[in-house]
Amino acid sequence: MTGENDKLLYEAVKMELNMCDLYLLYRDIFSRDSDFWTQLAKEEKGHAALLELGREVGDILPDELLCGKIADMNRMNMDMGNIIEKFKKEAPSVEDACKYAIEVENSAYELHYQHLASLGADSEVIRRFQKLNGYDKDHAERIAAFLADKK
Repeated sequence: MTGENDKLLYEAVKMELNMCDLYLLYRDIFSRDSDFWTQLAKEEKGHAALLELGREVGDILPDELLCGKIADMNRMNMDMGNIIEKFKKEAPSVEDACKYAIEVENSAYELHYQHLASLGADSEVIRRFQKLNGYDKDHAERIAAFLADKK
């Protein structure tokens, strides 16, 4: 794996873990809905583990997975860290929390598998990452439905 790809993959893992941390914080803030947020956190942790495994055996990762700019991913991770700290100090409303989560889930950086999902599933690795892409899209839809139920 090239140094550039290793850095991109590091940022991708970090992003999944940031999402996990965000959802665990939401679990604590919105304790009545802790099961919902805990499930999302577990799924993000699983995404990070899958990416980390790919990082360890980097030569099997398709280049399409790692399209993106390191600086943009790094900035997104820093922004997420800042938001998490802000929300720890001042809890958001459930609406603001959900809107932020949907924004991140739908962002080009969270959906770093998007290009890969459009390719043919000619290998097990590509099939796994296509499935992971579906989970990211699913998170945004589930959070939107959760928010609609709260209104």
